Amino acid sequence: MTKATSLANIEKQQEQITNTIAQINDQQQKERELRQLVKNIQQELKRLKYSTLKINGSQNLATIKAIKAYQQAKEQIVNGYVSVDLYAQLQAEQKWPESAVIAAQLPLCTDCPEMVRIPGKNIAMSATEITYNQWQACENEGICSDSPSAKNNWGNGNRPVTFVNWDDTQQYIKWLSKKTGKNYRLPTENEWQYAAKGGSKQTYSWGNEIGVNKANCKGCNSQWDDSKTAPVKSFSPNAYGLYDMSGNVWEWTNTCLSYMPDCIIKGGAYNSKHQLIKLTYKDVDKNQEISKYEKAINIGFRVIRTN
Repeated sequence: MTKATSLANIEKQQEQITNTIAQINDQQQKERELRQLVKNIQQELKRLKYSTLKINGSQNLATIKAIKAYQQAKEQIVNGYVSVDLYAQLQAEQKWPESAVIAAQLPLCTDCPEMVRIPGKNIAMSATEITYNQWQACENEGICSDSPSAKNNWGNGNRPVTFVNWDDTQQYIKWLSKKTGKNYRLPTENEWQYAAKGGSKQTYSWGNEIGVNKANCKGCNSQWDDSKTAPVKSFSPNAYGLYDMSGNVWEWTNTCLSYMPDCIIKGGAYNSKHQLIKLTYKDVDKNQEISKYEKAINIGFRVIRTN
């Protein structure tokens, strides 16, 4: 082997080593960037009240579950994948500073509903069904129509207002929005379902069994079962701080059919069998779709706020 050939081989080996080092450095840089991206996503998920256990840049099981929960809440493809687009979407989510969260929980007027911030959603939901006292404030100002629920002593005072159809709820929502300067509406079916679960995967927000005195329904073992509505906050709230998401009265949603004047109601009522108040219950053949013009003693509503 000539001296020139030997030098050429050495230079070639050095070039290969240099390229290998460059590839290793490039791979390490990509790993650092990915780890930082995961860490950023974890921080955003935490801000939006999704638990990832640790903010360390590790794609652990908790982080994947948190991403999937966010994707499910946004009605997206649920895959748990980390991406730059996901990070951008999380960053774009409306920020609710602590002061706004506190404000969302407090009534904005004497007769306004108490609102509860829903984790993972840019909404606050009324902690209880709208009561007759709250409805009457709107009625006294000549905006809301007279609800006959008070006349039979079932929907007065701190009980849910009933005998209100879907159009009636819009009167109250317009009045409340104007009075407070905030934007209110009925929850969609998916928003209602998400809030009702309170992060639980069980049959009811309190567990898998109906139990005793957990809600007001036919077979719930409460003093109001199959008799009449209970005053709001008569039972413990779910993990999000919402009362009576199961039982007491059916609740109007903002999800309506395009081909007929029917809208979805959720939650079951005091005279519903306990099977109908399950968080997993969904059967359009059993009273979940109803004419928006229907008024009944067992149908009320609650509202959400979007700002």
